[in-house]
Amino acid sequence: MEKKTKNIVKIIAIVAIGAVMVSGFLTNWFGLYAPDEPDTIVFESSEALGDLSSTMVNEYKKIAPDADIIQSNTTSAVSDVVDGSSTIALTTTPLSSGQKDADCNEFIICNTTGDTPVYIVWKGYPEFELYGFIQFMMTKTGREYMEGAGDYMTYAQFSKGALRGVYVRGSTTVFPIVSAAAELYEMFNPEVSIAVSATGSTDGKTAMNGTSANGYMPEVDFGMASSSVDTETYPNVINETVARDAICVVTSSGLAADLDLTIEQITKIFNGTITTWDQVDTGLPSDAINVYCRESGSGTRDTFEKFTGVGDEWDYADGATALASNGAVYDAVSSDPNAIGYIGIGYVDSGVKATDVEGVTPTTVTALNGEYPMSRDIYLLFRPDIANPPDISEDGLDASAQDFVDFIIDTDLGDWIIEYTGYIPPA
Repeated sequence: MEKKTKNIVKIIAIVAIGAVMVSGFLTNWFGLYAPDEPDTIVFESSEALGDLSSTMVNEYKKIAPDADIIQSNTTSAVSDVVDGSSTIALTTTPLSSGQKDADCNEFIICNTTGDTPVYIVWKGYPEFELYGFIQFMMTKTGREYMEGAGDYMTYAQFSKGALRGVYVRGSTTVFPIVSAAAELYEMFNPEVSIAVSATGSTDGKTAMNGTSANGYMPEVDFGMASSSVDTETYPNVINETVARDAICVVTSSGLAADLDLTIEQITKIFNGTITTWDQVDTGLPSDAINVYCRESGSGTRDTFEKFTGVGDEWDYADGATALASNGAVYDAVSSDPNAIGYIGIGYVDSGVKATDVEGVTPTTVTALNGEYPMSRDIYLLFRPDIANPPDISEDGLDASAQDFVDFIIDTDLGDWIIEYTGYIPPA
């Protein structure tokens, strides 16, 4: 897919809203990298909504005192957003189809007591400061302020009733990217509900390919995999690179050495030829090495075996523990002082130590340029053979799923999500 040229700021952080924010990865953005000179938000509303808009501005500025918001009342609030003279509008008039085609967005933020929906309207993906203000109005705290502003009540849309669904399954390596993107995408597209399941690469491929029992129809909108598709096994599926990853060999953070391992050493540890830590480094004790690997069907395991030959040319060490996900391997290694395992770079943090391999430290830079010897592409999976325009795209996706995929792959914000979750956007 060709990268879209939308003017999108990489939204990193806004304000320290903390506990009042929606839970999940979004909470980590706030209070980190606010710009030195915030952009001005021009916030317009009708006269009837003037008290509500003033309340929201005043309450938001209590937690974001540097926010530069100009609030006014006008009869042209929505058209001003459309032509770019205003940043955001509060209105009881829904967007027309033409205004939506002009890249304008609306979200029902509350109802009047007369049961009239109140919309916030903005254009395109919001930039840094505007995102924080919109996010605040979507929180439970923001909605409570609306109820206190007068004749308004929380809108039932927040219960997420009948929504269009997008279902994704597959790799635990790709899961952090897609689940983080889903959380943000749903915020700006409340009519879409996205379910993302970390079930392993093999399941992602099988779910996309289908089986004879279901006439080889896909079971999901798209899949995730951390290894490429074998076209003989999955003839209906294509893979598209979503990011670059590095498979990291990890030990407990308490291991009394920073290791630099060769591929040969890694192979011998995981096939059971090297069994104690002093065989790896004479400065380490003679304690037995506890080996953790991924279970069969994992794309991470498949790629690790291609790099080392373990599992192909040699069996895993006796007593090696096979686990179902990157997260499970991380948990095991971080809690076992004699452990060694392998995980995707997006899972590495201070709870474990990533070893150097052949003298190269695994980083986003060394993974992207190929210097790190255990780097790889990771993928989204599609079924172009079921394409049926205009309802189904060339990748076999309906409109909701295609727009979500475009959000991940074809926007600067999607690139930022990939970087935020510890991976590298494809070159």
